[in-house]
Amino acid sequence: MKIPVLFLIDSLQVFGGAEKNLFTVSSGLNPDKYRAIVCCLKDGDGAEVFRDKGINIINLGLRRIYNFDAIKKAIQLISIIRKEKVKVMVTYLESSDFFGSIVGKISGVSVLISNRRDMGFNLKRRHIIAYKIINRFFTRIITVCEAVKEIIVKRENVHPDKIITIYNGVQLPELPNVNKLELKKSLGLDANKQAVTMLANFEPIKGHKDFLLVANEVLKKYDSVQFLLVGTGEDGYKQELQNFVDKLGIKNNVIFAGFRTDIPKVLSISDISVLSSNTEGFSNTILESFAVGKPMVTTAVGGNPEIVRDGINGFLVPPRNSDALTEAILKLLRNKELATKMGARGREDVMNFFTTEMMLEDIENLYEILVVERKYTSGRFRKIRLKLFKLCKLLLANILYYLRIISLYETMKSKNKVKILAYHKISNALPYLYLNTKVISFRKQMEYLKGQYKIISLREAVELLKTASKFPGKSVVVTFDDGNKSLFNNVFPILQDLKIPATVFLTVNPIEKKEPVWFEFIVYAINKTLRKTLNLESYGLKKYLINTLLEKTEVIEQVVKHVKILDNQKKKEFLAVLSDKLKIKADNLDLQNLDIISWEEIRKMQERGIYFGAHTLTHPVLTRLPAEEVASEVFESKKIIEDRLGEKISYFAYPNGKKSDFNEQIINLLKNGGFDCACTLMDGSNNTDLFALRRINIFEELSADLFGAFSKPLFAAEISGIFDYFRKVL
Repeated sequence: MKIPVLFLIDSLQVFGGAEKNLFTVSSGLNPDKYRAIVCCLKDGDGAEVFRDKGINIINLGLRRIYNFDAIKKAIQLISIIRKEKVKVMVTYLESSDFFGSIVGKISGVSVLISNRRDMGFNLKRRHIIAYKIINRFFTRIITVCEAVKEIIVKRENVHPDKIITIYNGVQLPELPNVNKLELKKSLGLDANKQAVTMLANFEPIKGHKDFLLVANEVLKKYDSVQFLLVGTGEDGYKQELQNFVDKLGIKNNVIFAGFRTDIPKVLSISDISVLSSNTEGFSNTILESFAVGKPMVTTAVGGNPEIVRDGINGFLVPPRNSDALTEAILKLLRNKELATKMGARGREDVMNFFTTEMMLEDIENLYEILVVERKYTSGRFRKIRLKLFKLCKLLLANILYYLRIISLYETMKSKNKVKILAYHKISNALPYLYLNTKVISFRKQMEYLKGQYKIISLREAVELLKTASKFPGKSVVVTFDDGNKSLFNNVFPILQDLKIPATVFLTVNPIEKKEPVWFEFIVYAINKTLRKTLNLESYGLKKYLINTLLEKTEVIEQVVKHVKILDNQKKKEFLAVLSDKLKIKADNLDLQNLDIISWEEIRKMQERGIYFGAHTLTHPVLTRLPAEEVASEVFESKKIIEDRLGEKISYFAYPNGKKSDFNEQIINLLKNGGFDCACTLMDGSNNTDLFALRRINIFEELSADLFGAFSKPLFAAEISGIFDYFRKVL
């Protein structure tokens, strides 16, 4: 069944950024899934563009939303909503936001979305107060860039999880094949001169006068150039600009081209595209210019810095800074090779992140997720539940700790046993997969262990287990999996300072080939992508929002859970698809530099007493692989580590480490291959099986209070296992 979507916009008198986005979305939605209904408070010339596409416009004919006529029009709109059985209502611009939010709420529309396109430069105090009231009616607020999102959060006290940024997109055209001489002549341009174009409707906020002042300065230093203004607007302001050109004495070098429908062709005969706005949301001008390979010189306002990378695909200058704008334009006019290179990078960026198809896919996925799953709160209620659960654990942990019940429990349960702790990443980065611990928390955990336990090496623990000897009091072993760069930067100094022995199980391929382990890539890609939704229905998963931290964390967990059971070939194929969908490459230099440790760093740790074991080549679940691949993963990783470090490797850790991730065949393979033990990630203490050593997985939440600070009672309770005991008993 098709989902009816009603769009409401203030006016269609012009065809600006909001109108253009509405046209693209309403005409581009999948007709097999969605039925678009477009309403406007006031009709106008811009409506003809919609009608030419076959989109019917319902004109409410409402001049003011604060009079008695508004009640009549509200009843009319309610009737339309109920007749069409509208599921999603999307509002554009202020009057439609205020009028539509109330009407939509009264009508019982399932999903109500506000579409915020600019920084709110024309909002008055009464508008802001009104927004603070009506924002609670919206299921979601779509913003056109992160800059708009940030100002709404700050100005209107909206929770950031309620806002989702979906960038504008453009069709990526084939580079126009036009007769440039003929087109230049038709526009009144000199074919022998370079052209600098400003594509913007004639509004004072766009900074046309700043552009013309700069044109005057450029012409004093470089006269082989003309300036082209493309756009429409009020005739009075356009005449004011023409008079300003006459006053500057540059009439022969400035062309007013008016409204054009062949923007790609006009931009194709331009050498540079300039936008001198004093404020912006997310400029279509930049997208359209990049789409045809033109470099941008633009002011660093609104969302412009989110697409223009200064010095890479264009130049960013401060608003109203004539000197900086003049210098940037001259630099590109004088260096055509640089201009061409920047334009090509801009086109590549649009191709990767800002196409109409990507925008529409994110919008359609958002509509469907909100309608089908009714995810109205962005996880806010779930966060509250988690906070309450955490508060209860903290209260219980403090009671048990200060009544010394935890200490008594450990004395009874840990006699002649050893706890082995397993850490993964120690960094202040965002938590993921319950594998990350903050640096300050890790230090405090080590200090606590130093005071309460006898910390021994894995080598000592294995020897004591082999000989069934007694452990020295409450014993604990510290281990680490995978081998990322945080081990050297953050862990190693703390271990050395506190004189704590440790064993690190290395996943070898990331170190050897400088490529991230597969789950590190998934975490990085989902956290860093500009995409806001992810459709994995073809893999038996579903459509996901990846906007908030909670949403990203949940998606990461589900994707990793799916990927880890795949064999190596299917895993490789899936990750390639994920890379393409999220537009994040596995060879991303930022990821390499951030997370991959080097053999030189590992050897420095080895020299200071850190021991190393094997954790396979690529971190697969071994029970999912054929026997020959298991042997390769195990023994090639062992051999490489031994070759690089010059010492025998005797210890192994199963990837993933749950009971289903190893079996008797794998254990026998390890025993026959020269290993002395193998570690799991199953909770508990150890006093028997050397090839199924239990380890407690440690991550930030196990020691963090409600404010993220270290809680000694909580950490003590978690590693003691007393919470698990209560769960079993209760």
